[in-house]
Amino acid sequence: GYSRNRYTEHFAPISDLSSVTYVYGAMDEAVGRLTETEVAFLESKNTSLFEGPGNHTETLEGFFLVGLETTFDLEARQ
Repeated sequence: GYSRNRYTEHFAPISDLSSVTYVYGAMDEAVGRLTETEVAFLESKNTSLFEGPGNHTETLEGFFLVGLETTFDLEARQ
């Protein structure tokens, strides 16, 4: 499963992940929050990172629109 696979090992050969947006919760009970090592890895690959203060669901719901807007360079609709 995902919890056993280390994406830091699988993605190590990739020099640029700037097209990736990663959203996670500071208190993510479903998959766990990112470690400092994982954050540093993603930052070194130019990944867009968004950490929400909530759990898995709260963060996903709170940042879903922001993630889409950032990923696709869209303006928020009023």
